[in-house]
Amino acid sequence: MRNFFGRFWAVDSFWHRRDPLAKLILAGGLVGAGMVVRNPLAFLILGGLVIALWTSARLPGRIFLGLVRSLSWLILVALLTGLFFRGSRIGCPTAAALWATALNLGRLFIFFALAGWLAGTTTNLCLLEGLLRLAAPLRYLGWDEEKAAFVLGLGLRLFPELLEAGERIGLAQRARGLGARPGLKARLLAAEALAVALFSYAFRRADELALAMRARGYGRHPRRPIRPRPALDRRDRLVFLAGPVAAILFFWLGRR
Repeated sequence: MRNFFGRFWAVDSFWHRRDPLAKLILAGGLVGAGMVVRNPLAFLILGGLVIALWTSARLPGRIFLGLVRSLSWLILVALLTGLFFRGSRIGCPTAAALWATALNLGRLFIFFALAGWLAGTTTNLCLLEGLLRLAAPLRYLGWDEEKAAFVLGLGLRLFPELLEAGERIGLAQRARGLGARPGLKARLLAAEALAVALFSYAFRRADELALAMRARGYGRHPRRPIRPRPALDRRDRLVFLAGPVAAILFFWLGRR
């Protein structure tokens, strides 16, 4: 299955036409709500809202399946950690450990769905613009908000590329017989070889990007002024306010 993480899905929907800053605030509010909610009913309501966001954006289900497949190692780590390393006795899951593990897995799926929704409805350039506007208050702390937004944008752009590179490297290694033998030791050796190859690819890609930025004179010329974006319209303002309202509401509901 192809990796769809960080891929923009070019369709016409209500969420594709919304301002990137408003969508970032909404996604951040729902992520904050997912982190604090503990009540089962409130958790189901939050999951229903995320599903409604996904379906109203007209995003296909294979994007979410690609997200889950690409980050299956994280799901496995969360599952094993919650079941066997939570509580007073290692290796003996309790009812509290089972509930906490199910809650954490549900949070992971919600975070994956929100990440796919945000990337699927916003182009990389618009997402970078939204991050730049979101980081604007950092200038009052003495930080360079443009560099901070640029680094975040590069991370969002390169992360799906690293996932695809990991899949290609894994397929090449399996084609050469690495990790084909049964046993834990063989799998650990295959994972070690994959990690080394992936780190090598990441450093090489970073060098290529640095050379390209240097060739284009990044940092040596005055920055071009950013074209001001029109003010938020009524719908964008409602989406903008929905993020903090959802975080506060689910914080109240989740603690009851």
